[in-house]
Amino acid sequence: MSSLTITALGGIAAAVALSGCAAMNRTRPGDMSVPEHEGAARAEAEMADEAAKRATVVGRGAEYERYSAIRHRDLAKEHAAAAEQRRQDVDAVCSGANASPGFTSMRVTSVEPIREADVAPAGRHPRGYYPERLKGARIAVTPDAIAPTDAVRAIECEAARVSAGMDSSSADNPLGVRTAKTIVRVANSRLLVEVRGDGGSDAAEILRRAEALAHVSPGSTR
Repeated sequence: MSSLTITALGGIAAAVALSGCAAMNRTRPGDMSVPEHEGAARAEAEMADEAAKRATVVGRGAEYERYSAIRHRDLAKEHAAAAEQRRQDVDAVCSGANASPGFTSMRVTSVEPIREADVAPAGRHPRGYYPERLKGARIAVTPDAIAPTDAVRAIECEAARVSAGMDSSSADNPLGVRTAKTIVRVANSRLLVEVRGDGGSDAAEILRRAEALAHVSPGSTR
């Protein structure tokens, strides 16, 4: 056993556990939005400063406080780097994209739910019945103002910016659901936008927003 006490070791474990997506020394860009990563970086830097101050006045716990300060500073750097990586990823998607008009301004022609059966875990033989579950929405839109290929890039850019927290989203934008994943295809001058969410509640919210968007969209058939 090192000079750290059992209590100090427990405190270190708690500090790591409370560090969100940075637990297990892994701060992944996709675990948080850009503002969330930046906020976490500021919070970790503040906790590092507080721990460093405590290390100068406490007795037997000084070693733990010094460790805590180092750990919080490392986490602050990780979050800052993750935020920058997310920005770079968005810039790569949006390079050359025409961001106007936005997805919610396009003419929706149809909305249908995406329902699929869950796949058996890898390495296991599928047994029994796998019922279909709601996964999201398939939205057909017609981009009146720009060419379909340009609209694809615009929607992909908007989805990336919304996902990263770099663009505000209306309450009826299905791209704005936190776990939304978007795939855009061109079909006969129309765009098919598939938006899927993780879990039933997010999938249902995506479908609700898509249907709300179709209801207010000019020329919608719904």
